[in-house]
Amino acid sequence: MHVPAWNSSQDPVATSERVGLQYKDSSDPKVAKAGIEVRRKAMYDVLPSPSNLHVWGKVETPACPLCSKHGTLEHILSSCVKALGEGRYRWWHEQVLKSLAELITARAERARHLKTSQKSINFVKAGEQPKISSARTSAGILALARDWQLQVDLE
Repeated sequence: MHVPAWNSSQDPVATSERVGLQYKDSSDPKVAKAGIEVRRKAMYDVLPSPSNLHVWGKVETPACPLCSKHGTLEHILSSCVKALGEGRYRWWHEQVLKSLAELITARAERARHLKTSQKSINFVKAGEQPKISSARTSAGILALARDWQLQVDLE
């Protein structure tokens, strides 16, 4: 049985707008696109799990390489008892937490050096043109205080 490779550009249902996939936190367009592709493939269960690799004829058995149970995507990502016992899921979650902590710390540090802008409404009289103000960089909620402290427990 031949299963063709999945191509998101040929799938009219799997557009990022339709399924609500976004990856705005990356300034690198390649990372953003890769993040969307992984989510999309996970939603359609077309990531290379042992079960899918077996269906596609790439491996002889659909078993999980750690515990020998059926290696579905769900099993690999969150249900393998041996991976849980070895701390693999915890390690992965700590890596995600570490990345988030680094991102928040960097943005908080950048926000410390920004001038806070007062939000105001500038009314314009009838017939007059609005004055164009200089562009201001907004750091969002981080700009409202200068004493943010992030505490992360990675153990």
